[in-house]
Amino acid sequence: MNKQAKTAERLESIVNMLIEFSRGNFEIQEEIGEDEDPLNTVIAGLNMVGEELAHYKRELDRNAEFLGNILSSLDEVVYARAILHDEPSASPFTFISGRAQEILGISKEELENEPGKWPNALHPDDVERTSSEISSVLAGKERVLVYRMYHSILRQYRWIEDRIVPKINAAGIVTELYGSARDITEQRKTTVELEDKSKLISRIITSSDQFFYIVSLDPKNTFVNNFSYLSWQIEKIQGSTMENIRNNPLGWLESIHPDDVHRVKEDNKRMFSTRKPVMRVYRVKHARTGEYVWLEDHVAPVADESGHIAELYGSVRDITAQKNSELEREQLIKELSNKYNELMQFNYIVSHNLRAPVAHILGLGRLLHADITPEDKETTLEYIQEAAKAMDDLLQDLNVILSTRSMLNEKLEAFLLTDVIRTVLSNLKSEITRSEAEIVTNIQPEAADIVSIKSYVQSALFNLVANAIKYRSTERTPVISIEAAKREDRTVITVSDNGMGINLGTHGDRIFGLYNRFHLEQEGKGLGLYMTKTQIESLGGQIAVDSTEGVGTTFIITL
Repeated sequence: MNKQAKTAERLESIVNMLIEFSRGNFEIQEEIGEDEDPLNTVIAGLNMVGEELAHYKRELDRNAEFLGNILSSLDEVVYARAILHDEPSASPFTFISGRAQEILGISKEELENEPGKWPNALHPDDVERTSSEISSVLAGKERVLVYRMYHSILRQYRWIEDRIVPKINAAGIVTELYGSARDITEQRKTTVELEDKSKLISRIITSSDQFFYIVSLDPKNTFVNNFSYLSWQIEKIQGSTMENIRNNPLGWLESIHPDDVHRVKEDNKRMFSTRKPVMRVYRVKHARTGEYVWLEDHVAPVADESGHIAELYGSVRDITAQKNSELEREQLIKELSNKYNELMQFNYIVSHNLRAPVAHILGLGRLLHADITPEDKETTLEYIQEAAKAMDDLLQDLNVILSTRSMLNEKLEAFLLTDVIRTVLSNLKSEITRSEAEIVTNIQPEAADIVSIKSYVQSALFNLVANAIKYRSTERTPVISIEAAKREDRTVITVSDNGMGINLGTHGDRIFGLYNRFHLEQEGKGLGLYMTKTQIESLGGQIAVDSTEGVGTTFIITL
């Protein structure tokens, strides 16, 4: 077989591998020739990438199965929907956990084939209110919906609590909804009973793990809590004595977490406007420990003879453990989603970024079959070499990324953050001197000791400081600040500069993306921030950015 035919055969093998990769088949391997054909390097690289992607896909499948088992064990239906704004009720389900038929009376398969079965099962009296709340969700607001739904297996209406979180794209449009629905029929019955009673039964209160209360409202300020009744469990759940709470009518509102005050006020407005019970979920500061605890507060309004709401009957229970479980579940869902998105990004790179050099090589390969001069043939071979080199560079980048995402081989170790910073600045000494950059460090003593993978932390800080120097402003002396502090039980490291900055409104959703660059006048691949994010997340941490174009950038690492 002559050299041209052999090259064409190798190119065909490469193309076949890429086609299989784009179909999700990463098990395909090709033999590497014993000659010095530069395409051997490409085939070897593709073989390595295939092995890594196959491992990554198997890991993703295991994680998906693990998450599915967790969600199937919960007493709620977790789901995701891709929104059709023209017909929201027909929006397809992209994910439904396994207990839909048991909780909702509609099977997972039925919902996947006919999404409208869910809203069609609502109680007629709840349709208008629920539709209004869904409209606010489609406008970008989180909501907890409570409604009745006909259970076709139990042949009765059941109360459902449906927590919905919208996903908003860069254009401000809701593209997906994430939700979890659970049957609260028994809880609802308890709340409704509160409306028909003037006081709670003492024996039930004494043996309960909840605390109960009755509030006599101040007509001028409904947030003034004049407690006419409080059960003793308040001291256990919130830490304050009953006497202290009674003596400070605004104390309860002041103990609510600042991030939850607005939602509680909105729930109160809804209760007063509808004159129906509501369930409020919020955090309050424990009077003794100073930590915030999650409470589920069922409250029912009671009207006087003139029809004005004069009292509130309520029951409160501590749901901190349940909330922590929900947060862990949400983190698992987020991690699975991230892994899925990354795999799709790798598929895109394999099927698109490698296609251009392959097409280039194929086109040039056809020229070799044509009747061309020896000089043109030599030039054509040089072009083929350049295209092969471009493919090899991309494959090496993918190998580096996949190696970072693979099982961590390095062990956790205790080290000083100040030592890592000192090493980073020493390695960048010539760049710092040449740019005349001013480096400011402020490491709080309690944040200096870290247990992590030292090489990853050092690499991340090196990339961020190097970028701050690289993308410095030409209008002022660069000032780079490195700070660290403890927040609760986590270490927060910030790297700030007064450089060019980035327009987050335009580029915010792509700043940590692979091969994304925002200052084209500077050399680079657009790989550094992606690798930094990958390393930090591999450590179980998070990285965020705050930037203003022309002012500077701050990266925040939480470990």
